[in-house]
Amino acid sequence: MGQHLAAKVGVYVVFERHVLEIAQVSVRHLLAVEPQGEPERRALDLLKQWDSRLEPGSVAASLYQVSRLRALHLFFDPHLGDLAGQYIGLGLPPMGDVSLYHARSFIRLLDLLDGSGDDTWLRDPAGGAMRSRQALLGQALREAMALLQQALGPDMARWQWGRLNKVHFSHPVGSIKPLNLIFNRGPYSVGGDQDTLLRARSVPRFPFPPAGVVAALRFIVDLSDWEKCYIVIPGGQSGHVASRHYADLIPVWLAGRYLLMPFARAQVERHARHRLELMPM
Repeated sequence: MGQHLAAKVGVYVVFERHVLEIAQVSVRHLLAVEPQGEPERRALDLLKQWDSRLEPGSVAASLYQVSRLRALHLFFDPHLGDLAGQYIGLGLPPMGDVSLYHARSFIRLLDLLDGSGDDTWLRDPAGGAMRSRQALLGQALREAMALLQQALGPDMARWQWGRLNKVHFSHPVGSIKPLNLIFNRGPYSVGGDQDTLLRARSVPRFPFPPAGVVAALRFIVDLSDWEKCYIVIPGGQSGHVASRHYADLIPVWLAGRYLLMPFARAQVERHARHRLELMPM
């Protein structure tokens, strides 16, 4: 399996709406915010120049993700109270750490920003006054920048998405220290999120814990030529921690590359390095 295939892994935002629309609509509304000071102006400039790629080195991706999370809370918390977390996407144990509303609530927010959603959510439940979309987004941006500064420091250039979005490969035995140093791998900085083909879904809570759902098996099949199939998994082909194949596919997976997967018998024999024979007792 020494032959590599380089491929573009999808880190563009994609979901039920048109490709890229989720990020582009959100950023378009954020860009209407009147900046209060030079840091906000710099943040908005980064968002204006952003290509909607959730790359590990992107600062704009971090601004988008944390502003998005804060906007969800600002729009929905006053109406839902203690239930807001579940509506935004926090799961209820033992059902999982992310709820089915994780994506739906943001689509609802985009509809509100576009003026096509139920404007009841914009009404202050305490006094009945209508709240301004732009004012709420401006507050979301300011809160996001404060959180990023608190977590990553005052230098905006260091607010890269990969410093917030990580993946950690944990072995069950590694849950007991110090065995974690032997069996576990990571954390590693990754791109993508729950809306991208390069899936890296984390719990919608800041700071984001390591992604709990990733694009585990990536498989390219050429049905016209079964000898041109490519595969990668996060980890390795061996479950033996002492094997060199225990975690050797992690760099390949992180880089968005693939390895040739032999299918035909002759092809398997050509590429075989080891053989495991299972004998009856």
